[in-house]
Amino acid sequence: MEKRLASLLNVAHDAIIATDAAQRIIIFNKGAERIFGYSAEEITGRPLEILMPASIGVTLCPFDGKTVKELMVDADRTMYVAKASGKNRFEFYTAEFAHTDSQGLYSHQLG
Repeated sequence: MEKRLASLLNVAHDAIIATDAAQRIIIFNKGAERIFGYSAEEITGRPLEILMPASIGVTLCPFDGKTVKELMVDADRTMYVAKASGKNRFEFYTAEFAHTDSQGLYSHQLG
C-alpha cells in the first residue's frame, strides 16, 4: 500500500503536501517540488509557513464546499480573515467565516 501511495504522489502534477500536528512538512511530492522549488529532502521537517509568503485562505473539499465556486468563495473570505490577522498567514475555513464580507469583517460589526 505504501509503495502504491508513493508512486501516486510522485506522478501527480499537483502539489501534495502533508503536515504533522505541529505544522511541520512530512510529505512533499514531485509536483510540490516543481511548484515551490524545494526538494523533498530539504523541506521535510521544516514548518509549513516557509511555503506561505502571502496570506492564504484554505478550504477543503468536500467539507467546506461541494462545488468549485463554493470553495473559491469560502477561500476568498478566509484569505481576508488571514490578512486581517497579520501578514504572511494562512487560515483554514470555519463556518463562522461565512458571516464575513469581502474584507474579512464580520457582518454584524458593520452595523
